[in-house]
Amino acid sequence: MEESKRKHPREYMLMAIEAMKQSKQEARDDHPCPMVGAVLVFPDGEVEVAHRGELREGDHAEYTLRDKYKLPLPIITYDEPDLIVTFPRTAEEVRKLDSTEVLSQLNDEELAGLDFVKARGEVSRKEYEEHFGFERKKASNQLKKLRDLNLIVDNGENPKSNNYKYVYSNK
Repeated sequence: MEESKRKHPREYMLMAIEAMKQSKQEARDDHPCPMVGAVLVFPDGEVEVAHRGELREGDHAEYTLRDKYKLPLPIITYDEPDLIVTFPRTAEEVRKLDSTEVLSQLNDEELAGLDFVKARGEVSRKEYEEHFGFERKKASNQLKKLRDLNLIVDNGENPKSNNYKYVYSNK
């Protein structure tokens, strides 16, 4: 980023706080939802801001920006005393960070599918196909491959049940 366009980090923090104030509460009885604001700074100095619930109820601001710009989920590691957040820019970069080499067996669409399941925690086949605009067979095949590679598991419900979901496997 050019030095002349770079702002002080405090300015970005203040932008995130202002965005946070626009967060939309979900219809929940048990407790209020956290207010979340996020700022994405591009190399040319342009800035995009988002808040919780901007696109869909319950979505955090970082997911709004991720979805809008087709970014992969960050990879978060802890190397005491540092918390390291890595935002791979491409599917190829995500594959390079995979120490197991399982991700090298996925094409870009399948990698995006894994990212979708990971972001949501659990999804049905129908939600998966609607999100990507896939035919039923293609969605089923991709989810099966992710399950066969132990990247996702099912929730234990009967596969014919409306409650059957695919769940991200944190293993």
